[in-house]
Amino acid sequence: PPLASTLDSRMYDMDYASAFAYKFGGSYPALSAQKRSVASLLQEMENTKIVMAVYEIGYAPNIDVNAEAYDFLQIHGDHFVAMIGTNITDIPASLQAIKQYHSLAHFAGVNIDPGTPLLGVYSKYIDDETLFPIYQLCQDLKLPVTVAFGGYAYPDITAYLPVRIENVTRVFPNLRLCFCHGVWPYTTQICGLALQYQNVYLCPDSYLMLMPSYQDYIIAANYFIPEQILFGTSYPFHAQQNVYAFYLKAGFTDEALPKVMYENAACFLNLSTSK
Repeated sequence: PPLASTLDSRMYDMDYASAFAYKFGGSYPALSAQKRSVASLLQEMENTKIVMAVYEIGYAPNIDVNAEAYDFLQIHGDHFVAMIGTNITDIPASLQAIKQYHSLAHFAGVNIDPGTPLLGVYSKYIDDETLFPIYQLCQDLKLPVTVAFGGYAYPDITAYLPVRIENVTRVFPNLRLCFCHGVWPYTTQICGLALQYQNVYLCPDSYLMLMPSYQDYIIAANYFIPEQILFGTSYPFHAQQNVYAFYLKAGFTDEALPKVMYENAACFLNLSTSK
């Protein structure tokens, strides 16, 4: 959502966001993002029949992003849940934040973004053992974890190799992980890995929109990992109605579609599976 910590990021730089949206999905940024308006965002959600949004809290310098999100959720908790933000350059502070916020209303889990702080200056691979204390705490507390994982890669293109995910899941077999951006471009490989590890979930979001090999996610949802593919919009980079409309016509079976569009995410986040 358009908050102080996010508005200063490149997500809300409309020149950058427009170029990104066109390249990754052939779309355009949400009008509410262009307006920087929470009210417009909520109206777009209603128009698109999105009943609950997930705020994956990212790192922002000089802002307590989790306290900011807490205040936001006191007002908009009927429409949002949040994933506690972490800072991979400060593991003790991240652990403290998880302990402080995980039991509060509307916080559903933890978000980790190992590849993008300061455009890769301090990036880590997901299987960097300095991150393991975060994984251990989340596993102990039974908290689901979202990971930004696909597209532009930092520190390098090997960051998204599925074997790095396996290195984590072997050590933490009860840790539920959802990989936003679908681990693209390793689509076939990650679907195969998810078949073997049922605690691995994929949210391809806009990377399911005409990106090379996007059909892999659809085949996987239809036939062999029907509970592990989740809908997402890549907000604010994309107009939600465009992503929603594409998913409806993408080729999911009648059985798979409701799971992809709602039920799988609700299960992952420990929310009610009834809309």
